[in-house]
Amino acid sequence: MTHQFPKFRDDTRAPAPAPPANSCDCQVHVFGDPRRYPLRKSGAYPPPEDATFEAARRMHRALGVERGVVVQATVHGTNHAILLDALAGQPNYRGVAIVDDSVSDRDLQRLHDAGVRGARFNFWKFLNIVPTPAEFERSIDRTELYTCEELLLCGTGAQISPVVEVDRRPVGNGKVGEFTQELQNIYFGAVRGDAPKFKDWTIPVY
Repeated sequence: MTHQFPKFRDDTRAPAPAPPANSCDCQVHVFGDPRRYPLRKSGAYPPPEDATFEAARRMHRALGVERGVVVQATVHGTNHAILLDALAGQPNYRGVAIVDDSVSDRDLQRLHDAGVRGARFNFWKFLNIVPTPAEFERSIDRTELYTCEELLLCGTGAQISPVVEVDRRPVGNGKVGEFTQELQNIYFGAVRGDAPKFKDWTIPVY
């Protein structure tokens, strides 16, 4: 672990204006005492022990953010102890876990019961946790893709992109689903400045 990231800011101040009700922080990593939450030997960086879930909650309270998604950090690999502890008793938070062949069906059920609703895969070699194509395919049960009603990609570059076909098999009825279409309309309305509700979220650039 040779790379050192800058220390996180812990002097969060309330924004003006305040965020909308039910605002959500869609990705936060949390850390803690490595004696309690062991680190991978091949982890790419030394995590800040004081960047705990409690610190994240303080930040959210200061910002007025009511909900959040705790995303498993790569330094913990598939040891989900810190993720499970963070989600315990927190109905306004959900989780995203790192999974591979070592994660059993029972583990997945336990994660689901705790509030985990997504899996994380990393393809940046620097993080030393890139799955092989075979490992990746085994970790994603394609029958879930074949039988789902709607499927979409989201994130930097993908924005909100509907997926209507997987391996030449139609997803649902082979058309963009109602939920995906509604979410895409909201997203583009916000980023293009067309939605009055989200006008304050954008800054015109001329």
